[in-house]
Amino acid sequence: MARRAVGRNDLFREKNLAPAIEAARNCNRAGMSASLDHLGENVVTRDDAERARTSYTNALDQIAAEAIDANISLKLTHLGLDLGDDFCAEQLRIVTRRATELENFVRVDMEGAAYTDRTLQIVKQASAETDAVGTVIQAYLYRSEQDIRDLLSIGCRVRLVKGAYKEPSQIAFQAKKQVDANSSS
Repeated sequence: MARRAVGRNDLFREKNLAPAIEAARNCNRAGMSASLDHLGENVVTRDDAERARTSYTNALDQIAAEAIDANISLKLTHLGLDLGDDFCAEQLRIVTRRATELENFVRVDMEGAAYTDRTLQIVKQASAETDAVGTVIQAYLYRSEQDIRDLLSIGCRVRLVKGAYKEPSQIAFQAKKQVDANSSS
């Protein structure tokens, strides 16, 4: 199993990726690949979403130029999910197209449960077009096992995490012990 480190937001800046690239290079030297995550979510304008999209494609270009073993992860609300599914899907398509051209990968992070269905729908669409995209599933949601089965059945890569959002007991395990059990089953 490969060891992986995740870049912090303060290292991945739109105009200056040098600190994130250097951190990724250090991870590579230590035998780890890296995932650069330009934190951001819930943009309110198309311009903001397009700027975020450009920051991701620029990061992919720089990763390739520097020959770093790294990929990117992003949230769909950073690409305009709140502005419309079709608009967001097009922004993701542009990013995944670039990742495909560069033989890289885009991981779509999962957000709060209110976004799960829409995120999975857009990821499935993207996955039908390229294998350069995967997603994250949160183990604390009751639905996660079926979501993983559905994604794997179409060949989509999945990363399982425990989950970070506070969700109601009607849709999510509340106790750490339950989440731990669900993430290892």
